[in-house]
Amino acid sequence: MTRQREVQGVARTRLNANQKDVAERLSKISAEASGAGASGGSTHLMLLKEACLEGFSTSYKLLRSTIEEFDSGNIFEYRDFILSCLEDLCEDLFSLFKSRTSGLKAFGVDTSRFLAQLNDELEQAQVNVTAELKLLTDASNQKNCEDLAELDVKMAVLRIFDREKKAHKLNVIGRPFQSGALEDELGVKFADEERLIAARCVDDLLKLGHLVSTMNDLADPENWLTISESGRTALQCGAMDELDRALHALNPALVILRAGAKGAALSKQPDASRQAAHSGRELITQVLDALAPIDEIKNDPSFQPDPNSANGVTRKMKCRHAIKKRGKGVSGNDLKLLEDSGALLDSLYSKLCGLAHRRGEKKQEDLSSYLMLMDTSLRILLL
Repeated sequence: MTRQREVQGVARTRLNANQKDVAERLSKISAEASGAGASGGSTHLMLLKEACLEGFSTSYKLLRSTIEEFDSGNIFEYRDFILSCLEDLCEDLFSLFKSRTSGLKAFGVDTSRFLAQLNDELEQAQVNVTAELKLLTDASNQKNCEDLAELDVKMAVLRIFDREKKAHKLNVIGRPFQSGALEDELGVKFADEERLIAARCVDDLLKLGHLVSTMNDLADPENWLTISESGRTALQCGAMDELDRALHALNPALVILRAGAKGAALSKQPDASRQAAHSGRELITQVLDALAPIDEIKNDPSFQPDPNSANGVTRKMKCRHAIKKRGKGVSGNDLKLLEDSGALLDSLYSKLCGLAHRRGEKKQEDLSSYLMLMDTSLRILLL
């Protein structure tokens, strides 16, 4: 539930930004119509109506893409949230149209026909979205787990051990002929590949120290496991390691973004490498924005705007400013490493996007290198 709230928060932020763009678009249309002496004409009103409808469509796509980015494959779980957002959006769009046309009544312009059309078309758009989400929900209920997000799997494993106190590894991940507790917890049926992912997640939790072997069973001591105090802490805050905890302290949504990048790397979808690379780049961008806000950099007495940057601030400036704010102080070597990593990340990002629909070991190696560099850059900035 915490995860869903965090994803919803990100979605609302993006939705509000998009709504501002729609309002600016409507103002621009009205200004252009006024400048051309065509205020209140049918073309003016039609353009306003179409901009509102486009705003609805863009907002729905934005909601879906945000949920897919941070909680891939679980959009059906956000059905009520999406419909509630779109219902509020329709009211806002209707009010925007009325506010942009209210002054026309004084000139005898009747906008009621366009208002009625906008209302009818927005209602139909909501009906269409409801039907589409129902189809997605029905399809999800009928299929097995095709792609597992590692963070979700690890959290589910920790929940099981938090409840059971002690369990055998194979009883948790299951066998081909016998479902395990993890499948029940996630509400899925594992194929062989998903079971391997689940086994790897359990091994990762052991390496992190979140699970430990009891070593007190006579038959199979290493595979009887229990949750540790660090495991309970990870379960409580949704952070798997030290880097996750640092990201969580900065913004809980960043933990989801990091998990999304790594989860996409495991996906069988042909576009997975591009999604993983995009999430990784977005994560580093958001961390730099949080650690080194543009206004903060510009207020520095030593600030000299870069003529090649639209706002005068470069990534190098952001890196330098972020490094200065670290608790362990400034390091020229770290700054150089961070800058070099950023350049290499950009190159790998372009390469992975270009190879999005190809398969092979080389592409997987590039993706692994990208994710390793992503974590290295984040550790320099945060730890």
